[in-house]
Amino acid sequence: MAIRTDYILRLIEQCIDFVLMAAGLERAEEVEEELARAVSGWTGLDLELAMKLPTPSLVALLSAGEVGAAERLLIVGQAVAVRCIIVRKHGHAQEAVKLQEKAAALIGRAIELRPDYDNEKVQEVLSVLYATEAQPALQSV
Repeated sequence: MAIRTDYILRLIEQCIDFVLMAAGLERAEEVEEELARAVSGWTGLDLELAMKLPTPSLVALLSAGEVGAAERLLIVGQAVAVRCIIVRKHGHAQEAVKLQEKAAALIGRAIELRPDYDNEKVQEVLSVLYATEAQPALQSV
């Protein structure tokens, strides 16, 4: 079980790094593809379906079960955050706001389930998520 836990923690760290990279990449879509594979591999959920589900339904679906709920929520939340960054860069403000709210709800629920996930890197993801295009942090990452 320790090996599986280590694998999951590495996957979460890698997803966080993907989100932070996407904030500054011209080709953030490639990062999203990597996250889509991680989402599918860990949750069995197609990322496009996750994007379309209402937030409360998605949170409930990913929260089901005693094992791995926080990890599923965090991984999918990060993938939604990357999509938010992409649509924001393409000027789709309304869609970006909806995705921002969805990502924040997923990540927030993960932190409720596992307070130890409320760390500096996750907070950095949330900062990027709530940043606007005008902020230099997004331009220079």
